[in-house]
Amino acid sequence: MKNITSELDSILKQYSSFEIRVGKAIGDICAKHCSVCSSVCCKPEFCRETIESSFLSLLNKKFPPVSGYSKKGGWLTETGCILSAGRPPVCYEYLCSSIMEVQPDDMHRYVINVLSMLVSHIGKYTLGRRHLIEILDEKELKKLKIIRFKKQLNEAETAFNAFKSYIKNEYLDKTSLQAFEKIVSPPDSIIVTLHSTCQSVCRV
Repeated sequence: MKNITSELDSILKQYSSFEIRVGKAIGDICAKHCSVCSSVCCKPEFCRETIESSFLSLLNKKFPPVSGYSKKGGWLTETGCILSAGRPPVCYEYLCSSIMEVQPDDMHRYVINVLSMLVSHIGKYTLGRRHLIEILDEKELKKLKIIRFKKQLNEAETAFNAFKSYIKNEYLDKTSLQAFEKIVSPPDSIIVTLHSTCQSVCRV
């Protein structure tokens, strides 16, 4: 972490802590599907972002994987991805049809979609119009919009807590919906359910 400011070190700690928690939640949903899937969605070209991105590269050093990067498989091994933190956000964003189609309804699909976008949300526009992950020059990391990062992290944390509450209770109130909307706009079908039909598992 040489030449990295204490502020950046704090960002790395906050980001990695949140990413690990979100990653576990996504793993709980996806692992049983991914473990038996014959069409591997993880590609080395996606994995390379961990090396090319200055921010992800720093996380990679902070949380070193058990083995090195493979040109053939990237960070993927027979037991899954070996990165505990510092994965490209696309790894969380992508939800295949096999996962989404088994969800009981549009509400569950929407809530899981929100979960998949939380890590990406944190880094939006943290240096001009660029995402945190798109910064390739390590020196530019010291120019990050710290206030924006903290605001977006707080929004993501709030939405993550709302996600956990929904999964546990299958109950979504207006406050939780507002937290979700900061991450992903709900489809029309969800708005109709919430504001018109007011089904028993989702009250506003």
